[in-house]
Amino acid sequence: METTTRPNTTFEWRCFHCGTLLGIELHGRMHLKYKTAQYVVTGPVVAVCRRCDATNETVCVGGAASAATTNDA
Repeated sequence: METTTRPNTTFEWRCFHCGTLLGIELHGRMHLKYKTAQYVVTGPVVAVCRRCDATNETVCVGGAASAATTNDA
């Protein structure tokens, strides 16, 4: 599990098994995107890889909000 804080850098979160990009940590927030859905979250994050079904975990520490969702519908 990734626990290092990276407040001013960009970090690619990739599947530990197949290397598929799962999200990008930017300024202490994890940016997740799948098709038209976009999420910006902090705290513990768990994702199942869409390519190999492996369960991946990371902790994203930073930002004022604990979780935020954007929807430009």
